[in-house]
Amino acid sequence: MTVVRERDPYWDNAKAILVTLVVVGHAIQPAAAHEQVGADVLYRWIYLFHMPAFVLVGGYLSASLTRRRAGLLAVGLVVPYLIFQVAQAVERAVIDGEQPDLTRLLVPRWTLWFLVAMVLWRLSAPLWLALRPTVAVVGAVALAVVAGLGSGVGHALALDDTLGYLPFFVGGLLLRERGWRPPATTSARWLAAGALVLAPVVIALTRDSYSRSVHQLGFAATATDDGNLSASALRLLLLGAGAVLTLAVLVLVPRGGHAWTSVGRWSLYVYLLHALVLIPFREGERLGQVGALGVVVVVVLSVALTLVLASRPARVLTWWAVEPTWTGRLLVRPSEGPEPR
Repeated sequence: MTVVRERDPYWDNAKAILVTLVVVGHAIQPAAAHEQVGADVLYRWIYLFHMPAFVLVGGYLSASLTRRRAGLLAVGLVVPYLIFQVAQAVERAVIDGEQPDLTRLLVPRWTLWFLVAMVLWRLSAPLWLALRPTVAVVGAVALAVVAGLGSGVGHALALDDTLGYLPFFVGGLLLRERGWRPPATTSARWLAAGALVLAPVVIALTRDSYSRSVHQLGFAATATDDGNLSASALRLLLLGAGAVLTLAVLVLVPRGGHAWTSVGRWSLYVYLLHALVLIPFREGERLGQVGALGVVVVVVLSVALTLVLASRPARVLTWWAVEPTWTGRLLVRPSEGPEPR
């Protein structure tokens, strides 16, 4: 008899919150780029922890790989990557009135780096788990720093972001191995809330001293005005801040099920589809020239968009691209009997 494990609403809640922040962050990006102060501070605050937390949760929830799981992982993420890589290229070309450039399939467009990175992280998981925890963490941080030296390792196969966020994936793996759960005490919640409230204050006071682009942790040292040493110190500072705020968010995530919990279950739909909605606004003036009230409206619309993209109608229309179950036909048939867990 097959035992069906119930989903833990806590992790779906975490993914729901984080993928909503992904949409909000991308939606306010034009206003932040036009130096709207509120949008810029909010953007930097979100980027301090939303992807580090998303990656850590991905590491925590990564099951041990069997041959079948590895195959499903590869085709289940590579096929959507190719579909949406082409879709983003075609949409961008239509907007610009040009021919789509489909020659750079190995260089992920905008949001699609995460799919490539997740494949590489998951396939490397046995290696990290074979190391002593301290060695694994230090090694991941060292790779993140070295990968950003000079002009960096480049964006082909998303290697820059894969290595930049690697410490958080490794951290998630190790926390799972140790059976860690976020503390639910009142004092822990107050500390977590304090950290999240203090962060935008610090950002507002320091935002003129560093580039907004460094919040994408795969940044190269040459993308800043400083040398390798200063860029590496900044990267370590951002890694540390990301770790603190990631833990703070996880402490505050609700434990029980809610009406919006299902958004976390369908977070991949939100992640892949929202980019197609936002591309027309990304580089134009429509979302760039908004005031404080406009930023609030954009945030509200972003939350609404998240709910729509996670809804059943959206999934029915797009499952073939986001969760292409038909890709299972590309794999060898599993052997008789249950796979080892």
